[in-house]
Amino acid sequence: MNYRAEKYLKNIDKKAINMERVESVDSLSGDETLEYVMRTLDILDNCQDLTLSQYENLKAALEWCETGKSEELPFPKTGIHNLDSAALYRYYYETNGIVPLLIECHGLIGQAIRGEVSLQKYLPKLVSIADYLIPLSYCVIGGVSMELWDLVKDKAYSIVRSIKDGDYRDYSILDRITKLKPGFEPACIIPVEVEEMLSLYDFWYVEGTLNSFSNEEFVKIMSMVSGFLETNAQITDISFKKIMDDLYYDYRGKKYINVYKKRIIENFLHGENSDHVSFSFVKENRVGYPVFIFTDVCKSLIGFCVQAERSGILTYEKSITLLFDMFGFRKDKFDRLNNEHSYLDTMNHMTTSTKSTIPNYATGEIIVDVGSGGGAMLLALEEKFPDKTIIGTDISSEVLLNLSHLQDTHHFQVKKHNFVESPLDLKVDTIIFSSILHEIFSYTELDGKKFNIDSVKLALKNAYDSLLPGGRIIIRDGIRCGTAPAKLKLKTKEALECLENYRKDFKGLTDIPDDAIILKRRDGAMNAPLDYIREFLFTLTWGSDSYPHEVQEQFGYFTLKEYQDFLSSVGAKILQADEYLESGYVDHLAPYIELFDSDDQPLAIPNSTCFIVAEKAR
Repeated sequence: MNYRAEKYLKNIDKKAINMERVESVDSLSGDETLEYVMRTLDILDNCQDLTLSQYENLKAALEWCETGKSEELPFPKTGIHNLDSAALYRYYYETNGIVPLLIECHGLIGQAIRGEVSLQKYLPKLVSIADYLIPLSYCVIGGVSMELWDLVKDKAYSIVRSIKDGDYRDYSILDRITKLKPGFEPACIIPVEVEEMLSLYDFWYVEGTLNSFSNEEFVKIMSMVSGFLETNAQITDISFKKIMDDLYYDYRGKKYINVYKKRIIENFLHGENSDHVSFSFVKENRVGYPVFIFTDVCKSLIGFCVQAERSGILTYEKSITLLFDMFGFRKDKFDRLNNEHSYLDTMNHMTTSTKSTIPNYATGEIIVDVGSGGGAMLLALEEKFPDKTIIGTDISSEVLLNLSHLQDTHHFQVKKHNFVESPLDLKVDTIIFSSILHEIFSYTELDGKKFNIDSVKLALKNAYDSLLPGGRIIIRDGIRCGTAPAKLKLKTKEALECLENYRKDFKGLTDIPDDAIILKRRDGAMNAPLDYIREFLFTLTWGSDSYPHEVQEQFGYFTLKEYQDFLSSVGAKILQADEYLESGYVDHLAPYIELFDSDDQPLAIPNSTCFIVAEKAR
């Protein structure tokens, strides 16, 4: 390793590191760039069919290609690291020759594949180093990850071959946009000024910054960038790194997009909350940086949200509701925000529950999973039915965003839809409600109140109307178990504290009068109807991290017979209707509770869940 190059590589600040490919922001040490360069050199050592001259030239180029990111250079920076790196090499060594050209062009093939650059203006330089382009790209891209190289190598070979043959043609503007923003829909209108901008400038960090935004939001941001360029001459490159760095943060040791900042930006892009954030453009030498600027009050509130979620305090949920108007979050809290990722991970562990059997009952060619959450049901359906159309629906923006990231490697579709409001806009064969109807019942405000059974009835009626003849509704959800009096004894301090909080916080089961529930703190016991005890046990099972959300939900709202009666009333034929206690509940709750009937005799935990298959008449 060249000692001068190593000195500069060791002087690169963490802020220069590409956040797109790190797993944790807080764990960055500042050595990542040097480690990356060492990986590229290791790959070079394993390259075959290189002459000694080619090897030495490539080695020198790889050693110096990231040095322009150093904090201190002996000349003013342009802000474009490949140009600064080449200039630094020339400062110490040759001013002409192959090595500085390799440094200048080291990432161009990869950038072209990602739609970030137009190679046409670089063709003279690329032609002069054409024999180096494949091994250079192999080392540069493989240093990021060999999986990434395997994914793009065919495109790299095709581009280099066309450069050597003299028939290279740039990607069209639309092709470049679909590479900058994977999943971009061609039907989305691209303003002329955006097309012109893409033909004139090179781009950095677009996908890592903007891929989580919608197509319309992407176009809006690019249009705003174009507007600023009209008054900023001498800019050749546009970097989204300042926005990217500002968006990422760590939650429980893993990097995520800061949902609070992202939602404020989204609202701004849709013409809302302009008092809290503004868009600007920073020019540093030849590079233009789009930025979103938050007000001091807004930054303080965002900081509060981040610190509150990291503390794990139960008061987080109550505090955050005060800020919902500003952030534009749903008042019904379908967006879990601070623990959405851990919640979805938990929901995805479905193999040990009866959820895993649901795909066996699906029928037809188009299957819909309602409230798809972390996507476990979609993946199970896709595995069982690789040739069928699988659609996931949800009303949570965060859930849909998480699901969209899986679509690159899976064929299921996702769409935003609320069955309480309307049937689907297409007829389907199977609609699955797996642990989602109780959330509809608990969170949907209908006729001015939540816990309104009409919300469930509307969802099921609209689902039934969305079915083709012979289509099926499959339901797996909670059930009510009756109002017989029972006694719950708590065996641990933690369980008693949870019950005390639950007694104050739970607003469901509105048909049970307060005087029917007696909490005896001294005895660590509660006398209450079995329905109320069963609801508390659901919440206790999920644990303290999920308490702020689970306490807002009523898991049982129909008895099994009430389910059957309603489905029959809309014309459905009941093919199967069972109730049972989900496996694991008894063992999990045994250390915490004992249950007795009104005569103080031990009582088994009542059934928790139903499984229903209903069919539409043919």
